[in-house]
Amino acid sequence: MKNQAAARITDSPVDAEIVSLAGGDHEFGRATRWLFIGQAGSVRVRMASGAVVDLNYAFDGTQLPIAVTAVYQAGTTAGYIRGMF
Repeated sequence: MKNQAAARITDSPVDAEIVSLAGGDHEFGRATRWLFIGQAGSVRVRMASGAVVDLNYAFDGTQLPIAVTAVYQAGTTAGYIRGMF
């Protein structure tokens, strides 16, 4: 039997991945349900369709309900980005 706290975390339908652009572009490996922007700025992403889109002027705390497979280092000035699944 699983620990109840662990079951709530591991069986959750929602998961988050921190976007790190320190080493270049960030590939998720699967499409996000939405993208969270913690610090205002612009974000360049690759949509699930393969299209590259520049999202300008994203405010602090913005939650974008978009299917994204990558965040590009070039063209991204926003910070504390999370991919939500």
